[in-house]
Amino acid sequence: MNADKTQFIWLGTKQQLAKIHFLAVNLGTVSLPIVTEVTCLGVIFDSELTFSKHVKSVVRRCFYHMRELRTVRKTLTTDSVKTLIYALIATRLDYCNSVFHQISAAIYTLCSPS
Repeated sequence: MNADKTQFIWLGTKQQLAKIHFLAVNLGTVSLPIVTEVTCLGVIFDSELTFSKHVKSVVRRCFYHMRELRTVRKTLTTDSVKTLIYALIATRLDYCNSVFHQISAAIYTLCSPS
């Protein structure tokens, strides 16, 4: 385990997370800090699984690439620009969509009492 790159995150509702008062988790000789968000394969997970920071990040990247298209817009046809914009945005929205598939069912399973 690479302790410099390993993070620990608690997942739960605000009420559940408020009950936790640990600053780190000890695994043998390694102490892992508890964080409120982690990034895995480009997806930003927060402790409540709202994905709000991830959505903001995706939107920011999409707008950036759309703004960059204005430098070549005059040399492309309208259909080419539409295709290019669709490709840029669709790839960012579809990336890791398996993570979001049935996320509400997974959250319900995690947060419901056993």
